[in-house]
Amino acid sequence: MSENLQEQLLPPEHLNAVQMIPYSVNLSLNRLRTGIDNIRYDVYLSDSFCEVTRQILFQMLARHTHTEEVLCSEGTRNLIKEKEDYRKICRDILITGINRAKLEGEVQLDALVQLSIIKLILEEIRAQYATLLERLKSITRGYEMSSRHDEAIAMKKRQAEIAQERHMLLRLVCQDVFQILEPLHTGDLNEMRRANFGDEAVILDDLYASPMLTVDKPTEDYFTLNAYCLLFGHRLEDADRYTNLVSLLQNLLTELKLSSVSGSAVHDPASFLKNQENIDRLFNYPLTRLMIRKQKKNREDSATLLQLKHQEKAQRQRLHFLFRRFRRLGLIRKIIAAYEIQPIYLDYCPPLVPHLMSQYFISFRARRNVGQRLKRLRKFYGNSLSVTSLRKKRWSTILQTIKGGKKPYLIRFLRDFACFHRDMENYRHLQETLETIHLVTEKKQIQLSQTNNTLYEFRLPHESAVGDQPIINHVIIKADVRGSTDITHRMMEMGRNPATHFSRNFFEPINGLLHKYGAQKVFVEGDAIILSIFEHEQQPEGFYSVARACGLAGDILAVVRQGNRK
Repeated sequence: MSENLQEQLLPPEHLNAVQMIPYSVNLSLNRLRTGIDNIRYDVYLSDSFCEVTRQILFQMLARHTHTEEVLCSEGTRNLIKEKEDYRKICRDILITGINRAKLEGEVQLDALVQLSIIKLILEEIRAQYATLLERLKSITRGYEMSSRHDEAIAMKKRQAEIAQERHMLLRLVCQDVFQILEPLHTGDLNEMRRANFGDEAVILDDLYASPMLTVDKPTEDYFTLNAYCLLFGHRLEDADRYTNLVSLLQNLLTELKLSSVSGSAVHDPASFLKNQENIDRLFNYPLTRLMIRKQKKNREDSATLLQLKHQEKAQRQRLHFLFRRFRRLGLIRKIIAAYEIQPIYLDYCPPLVPHLMSQYFISFRARRNVGQRLKRLRKFYGNSLSVTSLRKKRWSTILQTIKGGKKPYLIRFLRDFACFHRDMENYRHLQETLETIHLVTEKKQIQLSQTNNTLYEFRLPHESAVGDQPIINHVIIKADVRGSTDITHRMMEMGRNPATHFSRNFFEPINGLLHKYGAQKVFVEGDAIILSIFEHEQQPEGFYSVARACGLAGDILAVVRQGNRK
């Protein structure tokens, strides 16, 4: 390598360090009790909630597969209303988690219920997809047995299409259901979490909005092109392999000698790669140029304008440094090719594959091979696989790079890669955490985990089993009638029944008050009654037993006064 080229590849040392913003998601559950297998956390979610989840996911799948008329015998349902009802029931479950976390002083309980809902949804999406296909097969068999052959053929064709569209359908339903939950997390529930546990208790929205939630292989070509406009290499030596790109960018960030928002040196560049705002701060000089134009138009402070100009210059130099490194590794051409094939690749794939189309934009040999292959396939696919569209697209790309340059492609790539890297790291972290959660459904396992006090139960408010929860506080009230012995003797001398008298004027009115204050009868003998008021664990709405006892005692005295007047 020449001395001049070595200088061009060195980082711009004179640049000031950029204040980078770290990114992290904490999904740890390490302070909770493991369940009956001593490995996972046992979680019981409300049966009603689980059933409603299954129903709405099946309804969404039927809507996206256009099979509602065939599968939904009760007719078209109001999916908008069902979504709103589901949002309410989800809110009830989530509030249960927040209340329990507050009660026990353990914020990980709030994270546990959120992650358990995610696990339930992801498992049920796949289960309901399988159910939908099985029901369509059953309908097809019914058509065949009743000699409705045309309808059977059409149904088999639709099943094949649904099987081919599996990944897309799962992703669409996943997006739909998490859009239902989004207002809950961005609204007052997160404010409740911040108020009770601090900002670190809020799980970032990126986790719920990630396209990777239902994907089996996140680096698969069709998925990365569709969701992120990215195309990665798959061989270990490929410079554009995902892991190789991460290492490359980490090393380059380290060479640029960046610092965090606290002013300390960057120790984990991978953390800063997950934030698109960091990419803009480092390299996005067109964005800074727009800010400069706005400042000039509004005639803002000259010092701010000067600072923006210095920032734009530094961003240009950093991007130039990266551009040369990427071009030396042959990455720039691959990046441009991936963006250019993204709008049209589904017109050719299959029978082609995305990497072959990418190579068409890069290599003369690949262009010749693609042309020959399309010519052979034309007798099966017709003129829809003409190489003409590819040729036009390639020439428009050449003209675009001549006019606007190649560096804007690199900025776009860095921003998209930051988004993909963030989602990939979150995906891995989420999968590891979800594997530690055991959604208990079998009755014997539920009972065993309850007995061992290792079951985390999240029920709807109307399902809460108060009597099953441990008592943490209680109040005892004892009341009897002053002079009851004399009253009893006088009534017996008059030939009257004292037991009936006390029952009608003392015990029965008190019985009517018990439900109001959550009290229970413990013991009744003669003219005496002993009552109890309990505070149960996991039932914060039933606390303040002393206050409730005072209210009940006041009402008992009122009963006595009324009896005396009578």
